[in-house]
Amino acid sequence: MLRRAPERHCVLMTTAHERPHGMKVIHVWAFMQGAHSWEDRPMRAVIGRVKIKPDRADEALAMLGERGVAMLQGMAGSAGGYWARSQGGDIIQHSFWLFDTEENARAAEATFNQLRDMPDAPATFISVDVCEIVGHARTVAENA
Repeated sequence: MLRRAPERHCVLMTTAHERPHGMKVIHVWAFMQGAHSWEDRPMRAVIGRVKIKPDRADEALAMLGERGVAMLQGMAGSAGGYWARSQGGDIIQHSFWLFDTEENARAAEATFNQLRDMPDAPATFISVDVCEIVGHARTVAENA
C-alpha cells in the first residue's frame, strides 16, 4: 500500500506477509520528500535497540504500524526511519531514525529513552545512541 501524508510531504509504503509460527511481518518505509541529506549538511541518526518480549511480538509490530511511524513523522527535523528485527533466538528490534540536526536527534533520543519507564510495554529497552552520518552508499538506480 502506498500512502501520502501531505502535511509532511511524506510517502509511506507498507507490505505484509506471514512468517512461520503465525508471526506477521509488516514492512514500513517512510520517505520524507524535501528532507535534507547528509551531503547538504551532517545529519544525525538515532539508533535504538529493544528486546521484544516473546509473547508480545505481534503487539509490538502492530504498535509500530499504528503509532511508531506517525510518532517519527511528527518529530522535528525527521528525515525518515527504518525498523529491523533479528531473526532467531531473542527478538532484538533496531530503530534507525534520521534527523537534520543534532538538537532534533537528541530530542528523539529522549523520547526513545522513555521506554525505560514503561514496564507494560511489549519490549524492554536495551540502548539508544545519537550518531553522525558519515557516509552513504548509493544504489545503481540512484547514480543513474
